[in-house]
Amino acid sequence: MRKTVLFTAALLSMGSVCAEEDLDDLLGSFDTPTLQAAPPAETSINQASGFPRHDFNSRLTLLATHNYQAHSDTPDYQDLSSAKTSLRLGIKSQWNKAWRSEAQLAGFHDAGYAIKGRDQFNAETLKHHEQELELRDTFVQGKLSDRLDIKIGRQIVVWGKSDSLRVVDVLNPLDLRDPGITDIENLRLPVGMAKADYYQGSWHGELILVGETRFSKRPAFGSQYSFYPSAPPAEDSLDSDAEHLQYAAALHFQSSAADASLHLAKIYDDDPYMTSGRLRHAPINLAGISANAPLGAWLVKTELALTDGKRFSPQPKQTYQQAKAMLGLEYYGISNHTFALEAMASQILDYDQALDNGSFAVGETASQTALRYSGKLLREQLTVNALASLWGNGGDGAFYRGWSSYELASGSSVSAGVVIYQSGDQLMFKQVADRDKLFVSWDWYY
Repeated sequence: MRKTVLFTAALLSMGSVCAEEDLDDLLGSFDTPTLQAAPPAETSINQASGFPRHDFNSRLTLLATHNYQAHSDTPDYQDLSSAKTSLRLGIKSQWNKAWRSEAQLAGFHDAGYAIKGRDQFNAETLKHHEQELELRDTFVQGKLSDRLDIKIGRQIVVWGKSDSLRVVDVLNPLDLRDPGITDIENLRLPVGMAKADYYQGSWHGELILVGETRFSKRPAFGSQYSFYPSAPPAEDSLDSDAEHLQYAAALHFQSSAADASLHLAKIYDDDPYMTSGRLRHAPINLAGISANAPLGAWLVKTELALTDGKRFSPQPKQTYQQAKAMLGLEYYGISNHTFALEAMASQILDYDQALDNGSFAVGETASQTALRYSGKLLREQLTVNALASLWGNGGDGAFYRGWSSYELASGSSVSAGVVIYQSGDQLMFKQVADRDKLFVSWDWYY
């Protein structure tokens, strides 16, 4: 009950500025969401002539988080839990009318570990959480003809219609080291791949060859979000070579009335399973569809997927089929305010009762629900957001986040919010239920 009161109070305090707005702004135009047509290939940075042209960009983020729970078992995570400085440097180049490239370098350093005392943390935590430098979106893109584009390099390919849940969106792993702090669109990790896009009227086809084998970044054992009760086994890494190539294809149809997509992929499962004392990733096949359609002020979304070849720790020698389905609704009837509800259910079709054994037991069915609100206030300079993400209707665990962001005139923004974790049957939420925190950040971008 105390967590619910805290979360409600945070949302009310962030939403109190609504009283400053005109009633017409709050209850005014009832807009109908429209679906975007297939975008043309990005072939220019601006309309000016003369090549090559280069556009440099950067983003600096300062983030501080404060754990307000009493961590009697982990005193190293009391009070200040993070003081992270992140920097992204990028360049976009237009070489001619048909070819462009982009490169981005990103890194961070978390001074919180030095402030708290680095000797309080194990080597794995410092290695994966204290600092990092990596190549982000870095690719070359061009037109081979009026209808055919190619894009080669590290990139993000978003499949599906959901904004909070993953059913067919399987091509990019996620950065899960700080669960609940960041939205999914900022969690995806770019992967090295070659993608060809062919456009024909309302149709758009994709062929994708994934040459880099990469998996989600999870909390290191001993870190503040580590959900393992003891040190986990080592995880096998797969070389990015011809033996481990992955393949994907999609066919999209878009119109003003609705859009739909067919998705096919032969990839490695991002969720590892344990066998012979090691964590491994099984090769899987996925087939799925996704669609959305506007109905007045509503947008209806759905995704369906069937995965073959899944392996689980209790029965690592067996392969299983898993079906997932997502249904979502978004409401745009109040200008500058969006309400969304998404629900996902999954089932192991050839379930074996032996899977329900041990510390890593797997249930036959699972569900997840996400409720989201987003509103723009004060001439759209202030954005207010709220997200509730529940596993098994909250019985397996949940987190709640409320935050606001204010755009400053100096090309920067400030944000503040709260994240609350709810314990449940899932191992992760049992371990991190006392990690509730406040956070504040400042972003400068050029």
